[in-house]
Parts: sequence; C-alpha cells; structure tokens
Amino acid sequence: MGSYIKYLLVYIVLVALVFFGIFQKIKNKPDRKPVKLSMILKAEKKDKILLYYKTPHGKYTEQNTLKRDIMGGNVQQTIEFNLPAEASTVRLHVSRNKQKNAIAINEIQASDGLRIKKYRKRGMIEYFRPNKFIEKLKVVNNDVLVNTKPIKGQYNPFFHEISLEYLLW
Repeated sequence: MGSYIKYLLVYIVLVALVFFGIFQKIKNKPDRKPVKLSMILKAEKKDKILLYYKTPHGKYTEQNTLKRDIMGGNVQQTIEFNLPAEASTVRLHVSRNKQKNAIAINEIQASDGLRIKKYRKRGMIEYFRPNKFIEKLKVVNNDVLVNTKPIKGQYNPFFHEISLEYLLW
C-alpha cells in the first residue's frame, strides 16, 4: 500500500505541473497588436472606402467604421486604415458612388508590426470574396478591377468579412 501512495503522489504532482504549464502558457499569451491595412488603388471618380471592423464579441457598427476618401482622376494613391488591437474581423466596402467607374486595386497590405502580408492580383482574388454588388473581379495589367453594380435600386458593394489572423497568416 505504501508504494501505491508514492505512485499516486508522483502522478498528482506530474498532472499539477502539466496544468500549471498550460495555465502559464495561456496567461503569458502575447497581446494582440494593432493592425494597419493599406491599399494602393486608383479610381476615375471621387468615392469613399469604408472598413468595418468588429471585436471578437461585437458587431459591425458605425463606431467601428473607418472611412477614407478616394480622389478621382485615375491617380494612384495609398489609403491606410489603422485598426485597434481589439479588432478581430474586417469587412471592406469599396464604393458609395453608384455613378462611378471601376476601382483598380494594385495591392492590399496587412501588417501588425511583426508580420506583413501583401495581396496582389490572384492572391487578392483568392482572399477577398466579393458580394453580389461586385461583378466578377478581373486582373488587368498589375491591378484587380472592381466593377460594381446596383441591383433593384440597392447598392452596397463590399468584400465579405475576413479574420485579421487569417489575413496575416
């Protein structure tokens, strides 16, 4: 009976050490970092781009929206969005102007200070899934052409939500 208690005590100590190690790993998990999302694009007419973000337990709201103006004239420009550290997913709205022509996106880049991921051409088409208000994406030269269309008087072109972790992976 004495050796059984020794084995039991050794087993209990080992189990306690494993659980302590798991607890320490979870406790010392690095904090999320703010993410910067930038886009290189051009458009013929003035427009707006909106980036909605939500936290792990939140929703898309006006308070969780970053808005940027696009200048017209087919001039290449860089648009940047600085997302807070608690942002977990994003949804990119590419137009507010029903009368505009296509937007040509050359690159989308995500960075959290440690990781940088760039999306161009086919990579952009694979990761960013358009909704029904965006016609089929086409690669022309080095740009992805985003053509939008109203449907039955409604107009809300966006790319479906994507996790920031997935985007940076």
